[in-house]
Amino acid sequence: MNRRAPTAGVSRAANTAASASAAAIVLIASGLPGCADPLDAASATASQRNLCLDENATLFQALADECRRAWEHDLSCVGIVGFHGDLEGAPVMADSRFFGVRFVNVIRRDGSALRQQVRLDGRTPHFEFSVAFMGVGGLVADGELDRRTVLGGSAGDLEDDKVLASLRISTVAQSKDLGAREGFLLTRTQKEGEQSGRFDVKLGQARSIGAIEGCFIAFPTTVELIIEAGADDGS
Repeated sequence: MNRRAPTAGVSRAANTAASASAAAIVLIASGLPGCADPLDAASATASQRNLCLDENATLFQALADECRRAWEHDLSCVGIVGFHGDLEGAPVMADSRFFGVRFVNVIRRDGSALRQQVRLDGRTPHFEFSVAFMGVGGLVADGELDRRTVLGGSAGDLEDDKVLASLRISTVAQSKDLGAREGFLLTRTQKEGEQSGRFDVKLGQARSIGAIEGCFIAFPTTVELIIEAGADDGS
């Protein structure tokens, strides 16, 4: 086996609660010729497949299994994502492989490990993007599960069933920050070396400006541990 180990990092924090329950979804689009507006850039992806449709479930699973084998062999695939929706009336759809995946886990005083963050970096033929979920919660080694976390609540609890979400999309010319009014993150699997799930968020605070729905599976290239004061990381 020629697999390279994911990069590891350890940091210590007296209190991780302040940022624990915030969730963010960030899409960054760049380098699209002739697209001055991020929403125009997003619409350029409308012809791609929608991997999250029920009719494509077999295809998504086949791609996920192939990617997992490649990750286990040499990290040549670290995950896939499909997302679709609309922003201010412009359709957006894309499917992509990730080129970078970062897991952040919190080691508690009792020795348990909870997942705080999953960051997913990828690109399509039209743009690059970064998706981050913070305050994912749940034990790192939960394995197979269907854990639903909804938008709302307050920051500070990795064990609750609520998250906060926001979205930013941009081109070289400009960027837009979009708030999320409601929605959910459904975690399908959560393991030391794997995270998968679905997300669905409605965008805009004062008014509705669109919605994004997606599905993903990810394998880490980087794992960071945050050690609570008084906890032992076992090293």
